[in-house]
Amino acid sequence: MAVLNEALTEALQNAPVRPIGDINIRITDLPPDFDKPLSETTVESVHGLFSTTGVVTAQTQVYPLLKIGLFKCRQCKSETEMPQLTERVRKPLACPQCGRKDWELLEAKSKFVNLQRLEIQEPIENVQSYEKARKIIVSAESDICNIAYPGECIVTGK
Repeated sequence: MAVLNEALTEALQNAPVRPIGDINIRITDLPPDFDKPLSETTVESVHGLFSTTGVVTAQTQVYPLLKIGLFKCRQCKSETEMPQLTERVRKPLACPQCGRKDWELLEAKSKFVNLQRLEIQEPIENVQSYEKARKIIVSAESDICNIAYPGECIVTGK
């Protein structure tokens, strides 16, 4: 999804009219061959595109996730943007101006989005009596935080 968001943002940079605010791409109405029960998910499928049905069993609070950090060199005061690919904050390796590695994150000038984790469990009617219901943790970002609550049945990708 991040690749699609970046491609759209890049394409719109040269557009005569620019959108106000963020653009989020959501893929819906996946064909039936993308449906996968939680019991059949693997590492490969979790990092790919698929649709599943489950019951939300837990959720975290919504918290900020750094997407683009703006860092200021403490030595020469130059500023460098650093895209963040994970939840762990990555600082630039060295200042392009002075070569130092002493950075300060300028939070007010950095880009954050909302992040929430949801635990989703297989619907109990899909579990054999001798099996344990499977669970996965999914991330909800930006505008899709706080739209699903424990006890609700959700379908991803639909």
